[in-house]
Amino acid sequence: MNKIVHIISFTILLFFFGLVALRAQEVSVTEKQIDFSADKVVYDQKTDVITASGKVVLRQNGNLLTADTVIYDVKSGQVTANGGITIREKSGNVLFMQKAVLDGDLKQGFIDNARVIFTDGSKLIARSGERKGQTTILQNAIYTPCEFCLKEGNAKPTWQIRADEITHDADEKTIKYKNVRLEVAGIPIFYSPYFSHPDPTVRSRTGILPPSTLGRSTELGAFIQIPYYINISPHQDFTFEPIITSREGVVFAGNYRQHTGNGMFTTSGSIANVNERDNNFNKTGDHELRGHIFSKGEFDLQSFDALGGDWQWDYAFNWVSDDTYLRRYYDDKSDVLESHAKIERFWDKSYATVGTYIFQGLDQEDDIGLTGQALPSFDINVNKDTGFLNSRVKLDASGVQIYRTKGMRSRRLSAKVAFELPFQSPIGDFYALSASVRSDVYNNSNSIAPDLPQYAGVDGEHTRILPKIALDWRMPFLKSSGSTSQILEPMFSIIAAPTKPNLPENVINFSNEDSRNFEFDENNLFSHNRFNAMTAGKVAQGLIMAFATTYIPITSI
Repeated sequence: MNKIVHIISFTILLFFFGLVALRAQEVSVTEKQIDFSADKVVYDQKTDVITASGKVVLRQNGNLLTADTVIYDVKSGQVTANGGITIREKSGNVLFMQKAVLDGDLKQGFIDNARVIFTDGSKLIARSGERKGQTTILQNAIYTPCEFCLKEGNAKPTWQIRADEITHDADEKTIKYKNVRLEVAGIPIFYSPYFSHPDPTVRSRTGILPPSTLGRSTELGAFIQIPYYINISPHQDFTFEPIITSREGVVFAGNYRQHTGNGMFTTSGSIANVNERDNNFNKTGDHELRGHIFSKGEFDLQSFDALGGDWQWDYAFNWVSDDTYLRRYYDDKSDVLESHAKIERFWDKSYATVGTYIFQGLDQEDDIGLTGQALPSFDINVNKDTGFLNSRVKLDASGVQIYRTKGMRSRRLSAKVAFELPFQSPIGDFYALSASVRSDVYNNSNSIAPDLPQYAGVDGEHTRILPKIALDWRMPFLKSSGSTSQILEPMFSIIAAPTKPNLPENVINFSNEDSRNFEFDENNLFSHNRFNAMTAGKVAQGLIMAFATTYIPITSI
């Protein structure tokens, strides 16, 4: 009877060690059911020692402990685990060690060659350690969030913290360091006698974050960005993100985030007082202020739900002081920044939006006075199933006013109605018959000052009607062989439309504001209009034929 009691007590203590050694969580053992298994369990009545060996496994409430050998000294209350010790928590954290020795209540003891992999992927590795109550003290340890080989030991992480002593306080949920060195690619770059940060169980806490940018460039010299996070409240925070450079001083930057209940927004920005340089990157002797502001947000409009559908509004505000600032300090090669504010409505298969759009060009030849701004713009797309042979009707309406402070201005109002009838024949081929008519009304002014001459229109009001009828056909053939399937799909489109809207004397009247790029590739080969927007009204016509081939690998599960 005493032997059975000792075995049960031993298994309870051993599993409790697994929970405490990894996360220092106190668990009421009497309230938990424990599953225990081992290849062999031996009780020595003379020495009063219980030994479990060969794939020792303990399970409790989603947590798992495995070891090669576990020894429990009933008299002293000492628990010793040896060989291949692995503790997997329900939370996902994993602890590896070679040997552990703890006393009966498992609040005091030693562990050797410990490795911890936290749920966020960060790692804590130590040669030896000691357990004192709710505190685990590790000697000659490193901490890193980087991926690298734990077995070979040859690969160097991008950065790591190495310390003579690392202490994990489970009550405070803090990891503390003594004689800490910050190493980047194996090279020590920073030393401090003391350092600390939250453990991975903490959602957020004020403190220094890992370096987000590190490098060297001809313009900045050596540079590093070390963020400092400030946890203001559960729904708002601020990150101070200075960029320290060897040639251009410090760029002061930050990012503010807030959740408002019905949405969230972020605002980031930076400012720098740097050396003014000429086109050859030589210093002029003066200084200049440079910087940027980015802000965006999305919000529900629940008060509009009574009108039907789902409503939301969002905005984006993006501004930079000059063309090269983002490229130099943030490696951002954007050639244009867009700012907007718009309201959207979603219902059934339909969509509507109205808003304003402002653009800032970042190329050297861009002139803000000649850059078109959409003030305002709207777009409505209504899709309705007719209930007749799977056909549907589409109603589209859109309009925009393009404003320039010192250039051409235009206004456009468009409406389109389309009827689509898809069907399939008995032999397996697919057809889509469509008919549409679109009407545009344009009004141009100050056309003598376009941003580019080839896109200018003629002052005054102009109208056009663009009817179109099309028949699309395709017939897929499927062939399977071995581990692949092949789909061969011949297809064609017949598009008919009047030629009058395409005549040069008619096209020249309409300014081209948003269809300046002509795209012709496999993605829009069968598109009825290959221009990427509205103002280019050239109507496609004729016959298009092609073959599409698709290879599909077949993998077994």
